[in-house]
Amino acid sequence: MKLHSIRILVILITCIIFCIILEGFFCLRIIPSPSMLPTIQLNDIVLIYKDYNIKRGDIVLFRPPESQHINDQEWIKRVVGLPGEVISIYNGNVYINGKLLSEDYRNIRPAYDFEPYSIPSDSYFLLGDNRNNSIDSHIWGSLPKKNIIGTIILKVWPQIKTP
Repeated sequence: MKLHSIRILVILITCIIFCIILEGFFCLRIIPSPSMLPTIQLNDIVLIYKDYNIKRGDIVLFRPPESQHINDQEWIKRVVGLPGEVISIYNGNVYINGKLLSEDYRNIRPAYDFEPYSIPSDSYFLLGDNRNNSIDSHIWGSLPKKNIIGTIILKVWPQIKTP
C-alpha cells in the first residue's frame, strides 16, 4: 500500500514539473477580436510557441505598445515588416522596400494608404489579416521585439490546423 502511494506521488510530481516546463515554452490563448479574420476566427483557441526567431508571415502574440494600452489584454497580428525595412501601403497593396508583397492570406485589400516608413532595428511592423478592421502598425507604428510573446503555431479549437 505504501509503495503504491509513493508511485502515485512520484507520477503527480513528475506531471507538475512537466507542466511547469511546458509553460516556459508554450501557452494557449483565446482570440478576443476579429482582426485576423479569415485566418483566425473570434474565440478560436491557439497554441503559442514562445519563440523569438520571428519571420515575415508569422502570426504573433504580443503586448500592445504603450499608446494602445486599453487593458491588460494581449493581441495577435501578422508580421509584415522586418527590422530595417521600409514599408508602405497604397492602392490596397503592401510594399516592402518598394516591392509588392505577395499576401495570399489576405482576403480584403486595405482601404487606406500608409506613407513609406522605416522600421527601426529590433522592431516589427504588424498588420491584422482583416486589414480594415484592425488596430495595428498602420495606426501605432512599429512594435519593439521585447513586446512579442511568441508565434502562433497551431489553431487548437474549433479545429486543429496550422495558421
